[in-house]
Amino acid sequence: MGLRKRIFASAGIIVSAACVATALAATTTVDDPAGDVSGSPSGATTKHDVDITGASAGMSGNKVKLTIHVKGSIDAALKRVETSPGFAFKRPRHPQAFDVFGTANNGYTAENYTGNSVPANLNVTSEHSASITFNPAPIGLPNNYRWYAVTGVCQPFDRAPDSGWAEGQISKRC
Repeated sequence: MGLRKRIFASAGIIVSAACVATALAATTTVDDPAGDVSGSPSGATTKHDVDITGASAGMSGNKVKLTIHVKGSIDAALKRVETSPGFAFKRPRHPQAFDVFGTANNGYTAENYTGNSVPANLNVTSEHSASITFNPAPIGLPNNYRWYAVTGVCQPFDRAPDSGWAEGQISKRC
């Protein structure tokens, strides 16, 4: 192979790798207005603890990474399954959703509409934020999806975006 061909081949590999890295790092973020909580959580959890100020979904390596920010204390929201944050996903133009939700003892699971599930890892990143990561392959989360974040399992206290779905991608081509 001549020098010129090797240079172009190397340049193509570098550009392809950069495109893949950029595509896999794509994150969609939504902001949510403060004070739009419906209902009142019981116990020591306050409205501020379930008031979402922002959320994001994207990739971290081969895992989906979901992050939620609240006005109050994320630890207080996580103390009870009823107030813990969660996420819902769905394929575009498809009615069934995938869910990521809290279980007992700060455990999390990601589940598809047929009941297949995988464990999800929770990481409190600050006083107001937590991230949840999981491997999307076993539950078949599609490359293109729509999502929203919520606080409260049976009774949603807040949602981001407030209505509709945010767009997300596991990967995309250059």
